[in-house]
Amino acid sequence: MNELTIIIDGPPIALERSRSTRKGFHYDPQAKVKQSVVESVKGQIEGFVKDSEPVSMQMTFLFKMPKAWSKKKRDKNINGYHTGPKDIEALCRFVLDTFNGILYEDAKQICLLQAAKAWSETDNTVIKFSRMTKAEI
Repeated sequence: MNELTIIIDGPPIALERSRSTRKGFHYDPQAKVKQSVVESVKGQIEGFVKDSEPVSMQMTFLFKMPKAWSKKKRDKNINGYHTGPKDIEALCRFVLDTFNGILYEDAKQICLLQAAKAWSETDNTVIKFSRMTKAEI
């Protein structure tokens, strides 16, 4: 399997910084969230074997339009770019951290990364993952 499409239902999640306790212990505040995302897409990644080949990822973060918007504004913005408060880099880093060690051995294998934020009728994240050939590089 060289290509894989994963759809994560629910609003896109941005990566939060790691935290430290007063005693100096570091922990990931989103560890449980990352685990639940992996569990929710387990059926979609079943049978996929990770390896050390170069990979590409295309991520589309879809945000649900507010109900308060008029029909005219909704029609104008459907599939339009989302310029709201969530930072695209933090959204990408959450996905990369979540699937590190699951879809690929290490994030250094990612040679091509594309990302977009858009308005939609539903909240979800679409990830297209593929292994790259030498012709693509």
